[in-house]
Amino acid sequence: MAATKKDQIRALLKSIETGDPGPVAVVNEAKYIQHNPQTHEGSEGLALLFKRLSKTEPRVNMVRAFEDDDFVFAHMEYDFASRKICFEVFRFEDGQAVEHWDNIQERLGPNQSGRSMVDGPTEATVWSSCEYLTGKEGPVTIGRPISNTSMYVLDKDMQPVPAGVPGELYIGGHGVARGYLNAPELTQERFVSDCFAEEPGARVREQCFLISRE
Repeated sequence: MAATKKDQIRALLKSIETGDPGPVAVVNEAKYIQHNPQTHEGSEGLALLFKRLSKTEPRVNMVRAFEDDDFVFAHMEYDFASRKICFEVFRFEDGQAVEHWDNIQERLGPNQSGRSMVDGPTEATVWSSCEYLTGKEGPVTIGRPISNTSMYVLDKDMQPVPAGVPGELYIGGHGVARGYLNAPELTQERFVSDCFAEEPGARVREQCFLISRE
């Protein structure tokens, strides 16, 4: 099965860490438009840049990513002597990346609500729920599950909690990942059977934070 656009971009950005020139083949050198002022046009520029960066022993972590038609969006964490957070956008054409935008900044501490620049659900697609915001006063919610997605607020016994009672968020459906790479024990701990689903073998992922439902 051919690699998805998201998987190809994951390999491309991971080559910043490894220096492997192979994944750069996903870039169409003849058409490539680069909006990062530190990178030359074309895949040769990327290969040389990544090879140079790899010698500094960086660390590359894809926090979350999704693809939508010809675009791949990636939320990245880099460590180039100091930790940075980056948002990457790639546009594909005829199966290759032809345009790239990014925005990178220093990783800062938690905000006033205690949230970091990378927390939130990552083991399911980032678009697990949505809500239409009107600008009116009132509580801000995470919205309702998107298609083919289920969300549960459960207690420690994996039972639904009453409305207004805090419980742990679990996400199920087609967007749930298969597990953690090379970490079967952690996968078994966090990815558990979806006892509310009709589909055999369905699983939910524990999100490790509390919410309450209306």
